[in-house]
Amino acid sequence: MEARASRYYRRLFSSSIRFPATLYLLVIITLLAVSCLDLRLTLNYILSILAPLTLFTFPAVLALNATYVLKGNKVRRICTLIGLIFFTSSIADMVLTVFRTLGFTSGKYGLGYGVSTVVLMLLFCTLLEWNFVKSMTLAMTPVILSAIYFYFAMNYSIKTIVLFLFSSTLLGIATYFFSLWLNRGTSISDVKPLELFKGFAYNWLTNDPSVFEEILHRIGTRVDGWIKAVRVVDERDNTVSCIIQTSFHTGPFRNIGGSMLPKVLVERVERELKCIAVLVHGPGGHERDPVSRREVERIVEKTIKTLSDSPTLLKVSYFKHCSKQDYEILQILTDKVPIITISIKNGIDDLPYELNHRLLEVARKKGYQDIMVIEAHNRKPHAFNYTQGDIDTLTEIIGKALDGRREKLAEWVEVGVARSRRLAKNDDICENGVTVILMRVGEELLSIIVVDGNNMKPGLREKIIGLLRKLGVKHVEVLTTDNHAKTAVKPGEKSYLAVGDVTSEEDILNEVESLFREAYSNMSKCRPLYIMGEVKGVQVIGSRGLEILMEALEEAGRKTSKVLPILASIPIIVGIVLGVI
Repeated sequence: MEARASRYYRRLFSSSIRFPATLYLLVIITLLAVSCLDLRLTLNYILSILAPLTLFTFPAVLALNATYVLKGNKVRRICTLIGLIFFTSSIADMVLTVFRTLGFTSGKYGLGYGVSTVVLMLLFCTLLEWNFVKSMTLAMTPVILSAIYFYFAMNYSIKTIVLFLFSSTLLGIATYFFSLWLNRGTSISDVKPLELFKGFAYNWLTNDPSVFEEILHRIGTRVDGWIKAVRVVDERDNTVSCIIQTSFHTGPFRNIGGSMLPKVLVERVERELKCIAVLVHGPGGHERDPVSRREVERIVEKTIKTLSDSPTLLKVSYFKHCSKQDYEILQILTDKVPIITISIKNGIDDLPYELNHRLLEVARKKGYQDIMVIEAHNRKPHAFNYTQGDIDTLTEIIGKALDGRREKLAEWVEVGVARSRRLAKNDDICENGVTVILMRVGEELLSIIVVDGNNMKPGLREKIIGLLRKLGVKHVEVLTTDNHAKTAVKPGEKSYLAVGDVTSEEDILNEVESLFREAYSNMSKCRPLYIMGEVKGVQVIGSRGLEILMEALEEAGRKTSKVLPILASIPIIVGIVLGVI
């Protein structure tokens, strides 16, 4: 889902928003080109753009929710909107400058800006669902102000100004009806592409996910789910750590729907139990994303209630690795509920939810009460499409692993836990940072490293495992939580960042080593307690909802790629024609 959504997300949210490099370079080139001809015109050019644009921006922001934008320190994002228009106009006027230099046209500076503004402003108005008159009024206001400036400050002729306004109006009408065409519902639902774009834009500017979540509510479906948890308590019955898993997925992205689940759930559990809590990822994909914060709160409340229920004491036997083909399994074998982690050498991302049912059936046939299956989510794949054969192979491998003898069962084990949120300031690691969990049974030491993020850069897992092996740990696995809170935060190619894409490997390895030493130093005798609870009727996106979202995004991408180049060329053509006239 990340790869497909990211591709169409970039089409809807222009990658030109990547601010400093591309934007400033083009603007500087344009201004230098203009300056070579006339310094006074350079100043007039800047004023003719920024003066009307500034007058436009604040009413536009007010329409979106100015109080929240300003209080939420979103000034940078407002400036980005201004920069986007400035960027578009600069390209148009750069081309006109070249034509003027070559003697093909008189190149009236600023004309490209006016026409560019109409296109962008009308698209903005469609997001607000304004009618034709209201949209055209707002879109044309900065253009009219520019025309007045061109006439009085730059001595453009009446004929040029009239043609400029006439052409801008025609383009505005074309853009408005293009937006209506673009915004028609898809073949499988009434969800409109620009409705999705509005949800993206509104959330990006105001951090308010309600518009997008309302769409998800419409297309979603209700399902039942479960919560599984292992509470590790010390000799005084204080909770040292809590490992939690739900049957719901932590997406779709940013602060929308289930993306808030890791943050809200871990915060609440740690506050209630005064321990270090981690949320681990199980098989299942975006079809099980809760659609809103309200649904997330229902899951969290049920989790807190479940953690207060009577637990089952787990007696630990041993740790075991097994593998077949590209699959790697780490097993914590207990008397009642085995804990399994799954890794795949060539990449792993959202194993099918069906795997939970298959493995639970196998575990119960072998006399276990339940099974906790953790998808390690620890290597970002280039592509993935899990088949029934993959499910069968994993079921076979894990089924054989569960045949191990349950002997020398230990009621008490040694456990140490340490966490740091220092690296959470980076774009690829989410709020809960890095956690190291150590467990010793007899002479064998196990280490689970949990990084709060959305998958992992290829090769990083192996380096972390190598580090821990050098420190004397025989059994090691690395997990990420599949947290989507930092997915699609920034428009552009890097809207999906895996752990290690931003944070250096050296920083991550140093953090893991430091936390390992801290966890090792605070190991104490503990007992693992297992609790499982059910949660009914949670609204999730569902398989059909995912299909609807992808269809809407793909349709918007197809239409935009066909029509946008035509609209983008109009400012240049108009500028050349007006220049010749």
